[in-house]
Amino acid sequence: MTYHPKPPDDPFTPWTEFRWGSRGQWTTTASKGIFVMAHVVIPNGIRTVLRGHASFGGELLHVFHFRAPTATPSAADCAAVNSNILPWWNTQYKNMCNTGVMLDDVTSTSIAEVPGPQAQGVSGILGTRIGQFCTPDTTMCVKFATGLSGRTNRGRIYPWPMCTGDLLLPDEYRVTASYRAAMVGVLNNLIGIMNTAGYPMVVRSGVDAALHPVSLAVAVDDYIDSQTRRLGAHGR
Repeated sequence: MTYHPKPPDDPFTPWTEFRWGSRGQWTTTASKGIFVMAHVVIPNGIRTVLRGHASFGGELLHVFHFRAPTATPSAADCAAVNSNILPWWNTQYKNMCNTGVMLDDVTSTSIAEVPGPQAQGVSGILGTRIGQFCTPDTTMCVKFATGLSGRTNRGRIYPWPMCTGDLLLPDEYRVTASYRAAMVGVLNNLIGIMNTAGYPMVVRSGVDAALHPVSLAVAVDDYIDSQTRRLGAHGR
């Protein structure tokens, strides 16, 4: 397999495998600029997708990964993860999101086999943070640290929409210290909840087919990170 820091330029033979930097194994197709990623099977792994939306358009997604106690997680393991994520939203994370944000559902799937067992939990619970709505692309970046250096050993998350009162005025390109601390605290609480439940949060690495335990959520900085893909009329 050939290593490429970026996708290979045309002409390139369709259905040829190549290593795309830290992104891992990909495959070219017959269409220019279209590449597919090979599914990497990882024992014990569970992928959890939180799907929500903003009141005036824009799909909201979070993708977390957890380590199950068994090498081939069952549907019951997936349901157990959901049963901890949903209460976390209901009691903690919703308080960090504007009232125009709704969590639609949570879906957990085993990544230890294809197709893998899956479980889904429906929510429909709104955020509770009162104030003028920030557009869905206005967010901050939080890093999931594992205690090891390197891109394969860290993850990140972009919280769902806040309120304009959470912006540090008159500099609207930064968030307040109180919001930053509270958001990081909510994510660290999730790490603790899942550790207690027996499904530790991990960073999934497709490069080495490994699950790296998350030890801490850390705010990268207090600057706004625009996520324009969240706006209406943008592709998923």
